[in-house]
Amino acid sequence: MISYLQGILQEIDEESIVLNVGGVGYRVFLPGRALASLPSVGSQVELYTHLDVREDGLTLYGFLDKQDLQLYKKLLTISGIGPKGALNIIGAVERNRFIASIFQEDLGYLTKLPGVGKKTAQRLILELKDKLALPEDMLVRSSGGGEYGPNAADALLGLQSLGYQKQEVWPYLLQGLEVLGRQVSSGELIRFVLKEVGKARRG
Repeated sequence: MISYLQGILQEIDEESIVLNVGGVGYRVFLPGRALASLPSVGSQVELYTHLDVREDGLTLYGFLDKQDLQLYKKLLTISGIGPKGALNIIGAVERNRFIASIFQEDLGYLTKLPGVGKKTAQRLILELKDKLALPEDMLVRSSGGGEYGPNAADALLGLQSLGYQKQEVWPYLLQGLEVLGRQVSSGELIRFVLKEVGKARRG
């Protein structure tokens, strides 16, 4: 199993690269966002990889970030999403935004992704919600709420005191900050989140 490659970037095309590792050229397919951020040909590149084994051949998929590889592997567990489909999703999204959309059950966002219809989006939400964790940089930092401000931290503490879990309510807190503004009071944020959580639970 090939899980990691480090070598010289030999060639770049629309979907893949050739990585020269000790004189051996590996063809590796990358997400679109990763391809767009590659250094110039001749540069050193490190990739976290997934080897897809099929009867008709072997295909390597590569990621610049280990967390993208982990998300890719989780996408492969979803019925109807194959290696290329999962790669297209990874290439079209910002990882944290995608994870937030799963917790928010945001069908509108998910169905805009390449190859994702309503049924696939519903499966993504159903099957990934218990497998994903909100990234640390999306959580309120203990020292005054970090970039989201103290009111977000206070609102989160208030919601937790009501019995809500951080992972359930944090996406709605982010949504509230976006809709109401960063200067919104913690009380208004709590009311907004409770309303949105109620709507989500009612379906």
